[in-house]
Amino acid sequence: MKKIVCLIALCLAAISLQAQGNMSYSLELVAGAGVGKGPQFIVTPEFVAQYQWDGGFRTGLGAGIRYARPIVSYTVKNGKHTHSTFSNEVDIPVFLRFGYGKGKLFANLDAGYAIDILSFYDSDWYPGGKKDPTYNGLFLENQLGWKFGRHSALALGLLLQQNIVTDRTIVEIGTIDSPDYKLSEASVGHKQLTPAITLRYVLLF
Repeated sequence: MKKIVCLIALCLAAISLQAQGNMSYSLELVAGAGVGKGPQFIVTPEFVAQYQWDGGFRTGLGAGIRYARPIVSYTVKNGKHTHSTFSNEVDIPVFLRFGYGKGKLFANLDAGYAIDILSFYDSDWYPGGKKDPTYNGLFLENQLGWKFGRHSALALGLLLQQNIVTDRTIVEIGTIDSPDYKLSEASVGHKQLTPAITLRYVLLF
């Protein structure tokens, strides 16, 4: 992990030295909430360096640190979603940015990989404590934003992050304590792209 962080720093420094006049930098604070099988919430401060090309196009490199509460299991009973359980994860998202903007309106696409640092259950979970990370790996986030003045902007986005979700399916037939009552349950883990709606505040410098 330290090697990856150092590599990012060296890349940013190299780009900066080669093209001082066309570089821009930003500190960005991202907050989001999942939909469907997405996380309960995410919070991510990020740093991004971008090169401005002719015609309004930009390319860049960014990294941050993210705290998230992704879904661990998603329970469906008799065809209806009943509840979800969540864990706590901290990771480092590293990404390439492809952007376009003229005037105040802009659009970005971030494509990258989230490197897990820490993952643990809630305190009331059994068995509790550390767990294998699930909310990491490849991710995509598209954003549409608006600049306010020279140094600030807001953007709305859709984050799609790989996550391993255990799908629990419960089928209940008949009435409890009656001879015709039957209960079946199946659990299968899937790696899937889970969505979250994000709001991003950008400080440009």
